[in-house]
Amino acid sequence: MSATKIQYVVIRRDDVNDILSGNFSFEMVILNTLRYYPEDLLQFRQNFDYFDYVKEQNDMGVQILFLPIAQLLRKGRVERFKAILAHLKRICVLFVPWELRFKARDFLNALRIEMSLPIYYSIYNDEALVEVQGDSQNFIDHYGFYRLLHRDVKILSKHVSHNCKLPKKLQLKIPHDAHVVDHSFHFKPIVSNVINSLKADNISYISHHDKWATASDIDRQSMLLGSLEELDDIHLEWGMENHLSSRWSLPTLILIFPFHNPVLRKVLERSQNNPIKNILLAEQRDDYIFTLDNEEGLDEEQFKKLSGKILKSQYDILDGIGYLHSTFQFSPVLRFPIRSSILNRMLSMFSLGKRTGILTSHSRYKSILKFGKKLNETFLSRELEDYLSNRDGQILVISDLPIEWMTIKGIPLNFLCDVCRLQDSNIQGLINNYSAFSKFRFKLGSNSVKRTLVIFSGSEQDKTFFNESIKMAQLYREEQGFIIGFASSGQEVSDLLDCHKPVILIFDCHCVFELETLSCYLKLGDTRLYAEDIIVSELYAPVVFLACCNSNPNYDNVNKLHDAFFQVGALSVTGTFLPIDMNKGTFIYLRMLTLLNSANERKASGNWLHFVSFAIRTSVIWEARFKCYKKLKRELTDDEEKVFIELLEKLHRFEDRNEVFHQLLNNGVKLSPEMKLFVKDTNLEFSYYTHYGRPDLIGFRD
Repeated sequence: MSATKIQYVVIRRDDVNDILSGNFSFEMVILNTLRYYPEDLLQFRQNFDYFDYVKEQNDMGVQILFLPIAQLLRKGRVERFKAILAHLKRICVLFVPWELRFKARDFLNALRIEMSLPIYYSIYNDEALVEVQGDSQNFIDHYGFYRLLHRDVKILSKHVSHNCKLPKKLQLKIPHDAHVVDHSFHFKPIVSNVINSLKADNISYISHHDKWATASDIDRQSMLLGSLEELDDIHLEWGMENHLSSRWSLPTLILIFPFHNPVLRKVLERSQNNPIKNILLAEQRDDYIFTLDNEEGLDEEQFKKLSGKILKSQYDILDGIGYLHSTFQFSPVLRFPIRSSILNRMLSMFSLGKRTGILTSHSRYKSILKFGKKLNETFLSRELEDYLSNRDGQILVISDLPIEWMTIKGIPLNFLCDVCRLQDSNIQGLINNYSAFSKFRFKLGSNSVKRTLVIFSGSEQDKTFFNESIKMAQLYREEQGFIIGFASSGQEVSDLLDCHKPVILIFDCHCVFELETLSCYLKLGDTRLYAEDIIVSELYAPVVFLACCNSNPNYDNVNKLHDAFFQVGALSVTGTFLPIDMNKGTFIYLRMLTLLNSANERKASGNWLHFVSFAIRTSVIWEARFKCYKKLKRELTDDEEKVFIELLEKLHRFEDRNEVFHQLLNNGVKLSPEMKLFVKDTNLEFSYYTHYGRPDLIGFRD
């Protein structure tokens, strides 16, 4: 199928795109406008055949390569490009910055030599795409691009027929009228704060776009909910035809909760004459209309112009990135209005830099549930809460808020569902993670445990402190076959990675929050491994698991460790919001590796997100077992063991988790006549973990 894919290449400027600095390059707008461009030549069929075919092939996502200017001009780049395109067998579309408009022609002409496929391009500046006179491969909007594809349809059809065997119903077809194509374009289900009027199979798919602006808040919620349910119904119908349960047929639901973190505002306040910090006071009503404060008393017109530019760019970018992530699975996307100030005071209780708050609380679970209820009240209507409570599917959250704690019918979202996240404050991280998965789909397999590296600190003091964890790991290693390494410096970590080339990298060490820099670092003896050290030394594996305290706090953190791992090549990073119990943290990943060795568990999970979520979620039940050993001083009886296994099976099933959690919260889970487990016994420690990236896209080979 790759022969019908379109390879987009965005040549990036060398400046940094930072949503908080107000320094926006036009390639960010390109991310949003790409929703009007096809990801595949087959999408011009205008019916559900493409949807069915791609769902079966599991080969989705807009193919985008982000390339800095410096790389474009590097010697030998043309030949490398030719080799890449020849291997991929795809047509290529380039977006080139205005500064390179003259060099771009030479580059493209050199690229076209000996290439049988058309190569199209567009030049962009800070305002729009720019026309290049006299070049037949240039386009200035998606209409122009459609016309070029229609013009070259014979060449494209020949290419597809030679390189890709397709069912007859999916033979290439590109309509002549570009405006017709735009009106009834391919199947692109997406829901956002403004509902897109899209059509499939010439039937109006979402038809209430014109009603959106004048609708009441209640009606608008109904429109959004109706769209989500329509999209789910299409996937569920496909699943029924293929004899799949809802969990296997529903796509990952993408929820975007933009948040203006007050810690970032404090960082901006350190710079003089930076009015952008005022924009971080922005709030939105239910109709997505902004209310803005102007604390500095700036000129009204200047303030409106600045705020309009930044806020519109911010949401254009989030909508664009949300759309791109939706293309992996035809996922519905819902962006919520921004609500920050109403949450900041309560969220500050989770600051690691405060002397009071969550760190001094004996009942952390109460604070988490209280904040989760506040998130619910702030964002969800009753109808939307009902929808989430009944949707047996995974969720990607794009937000700086710990949405994993949002309660649904009194249950934390990450107990009810499998949740992964990307943070909206790091636009580059959002792009990097998308780009990584658009290139290939990584899979774990039966040998992944043997290719797992667990790193402890190599200092004698730390070895003593982590003695019990090390003994546990060594005991499990004998049976499971993973690798244990000790490191006291970044260089020693690098040497271990070069030697063993792991697919899963686990750090079991101290992680320290540094208030002065609002950063965390991994502590290996006397060495502090900061985010920049991870980047410089390229320390990563495809899957990273940080069994460390507060490795990625959600309030104070600016230089994030998970972003560093992403930048150098990681696809998924599991980190922690808060300090964890050392031995419990070790046991979770050891049990996770034990399950990973089981083909039945891999099959039951289907992807890494469910697998790692299940391993952490069920830690609450293992707490009961440990409690029995400690209090009763004996092994479980056969009857007690049966109850224990039944509880584990219930946590595998979406429909049973509600019952288990309310038992934990209210009457307790009875494991034996003498033993019950309550939420307070665990302090909801499973909720301290968060899974960054798209672990829902990491499958299993067997």
